[in-house]
Amino acid sequence: MIAANLESLRDRIVSRVPLCPAAFVMAYLRQAASQFFRESEIWRYTFEDIDLVANQATYELVFPTAMATGVELVRIDYAEESGTELSLGKYDLDYLAKGDAYSYYLVYGVDYIPTETVTISSYAAWSALTTYAVDATVKYDRSYWVSLLAANLNKNPITETTYWAKTTPTKGLDVYAVLAPAVVSGYVTPRMWNQWSEAILWGTIKAVCDSRNRPWFDQVQAAEARDQYAVFLALARKEQNQQFSVGGELRAVNSGGWL
Repeated sequence: MIAANLESLRDRIVSRVPLCPAAFVMAYLRQAASQFFRESEIWRYTFEDIDLVANQATYELVFPTAMATGVELVRIDYAEESGTELSLGKYDLDYLAKGDAYSYYLVYGVDYIPTETVTISSYAAWSALTTYAVDATVKYDRSYWVSLLAANLNKNPITETTYWAKTTPTKGLDVYAVLAPAVVSGYVTPRMWNQWSEAILWGTIKAVCDSRNRPWFDQVQAAEARDQYAVFLALARKEQNQQFSVGGELRAVNSGGWL
């Protein structure tokens, strides 16, 4: 989270709950920010243009330098391979060791690892009667290649190596993820922070005033903060449903049963 803005929000909370020390407020604040983004799923990020490699199962999901620390990947919303959405059963999200640190990876199931082990001559011989010349350059997407082999059509003799080389540079893996700031040292993009800092404010006050057996426990303020937070959370969830789509159309309408 942005340090200056975090401190500004902390000071606003301390002014409302003066019995709670600033250090405790910061801890509550980080926890509330992480909880808000997890509950609303409003913070999305796209890992684009990850090159597919034949017979490779794991693909690292690399954040830009500014987001290298303090960001947690909550879940993969969906992933596309060569422009086609992958079904959920084909991959998992994993957190794996990378040297002395850890990183997020999309991991293909063993039955779905991208492979190419075909030779056109095994299915059909090239003929002068086909649509393409023998040396024509043709880009295939994966679905067309599969249908070509399944129907045993005699279109164009592309070898395994040539096919993979043609498709990989322009048709790789795109991963669409839901993010949240880490509790200990979180990062939130400035736009997200500015748009939803009020939600985080009320979420923090709710957490602070709900702390039983603490001098700052306050049922009245907790009730007010709970109502305010619920409003902002509903707004975020509504925006999330309206905003995130594939091909200009909503992927789901109120899929979580929110609102």
